[in-house]
Amino acid sequence: MSAGFSIEIDWERLEHGTPEERATFGAIGIHVDGVWLTEAHDTFVNRVRQKVHLSGYRLAHWLAWNWWRLRWNRNANGSPLTGGWRTG
Repeated sequence: MSAGFSIEIDWERLEHGTPEERATFGAIGIHVDGVWLTEAHDTFVNRVRQKVHLSGYRLAHWLAWNWWRLRWNRNANGSPLTGGWRTG
């Protein structure tokens, strides 16, 4: 991975959900080389946030499930991705 990669978590309290979700809930931000990949507009307070509220357990599950594709299955020559790759 790039040296400029980081995941930041501000732990929050979650009232409902599985024990795993409640134990790992927080404002989670992913930052790569000066860019927040998790930046989103929060319409409730009408501002842009760099971290999103979600379960770290579910994020870890998604990363583990998609790791091979995220890490090694790349389009090296810059041409458009095929339909099969997008739906795989």
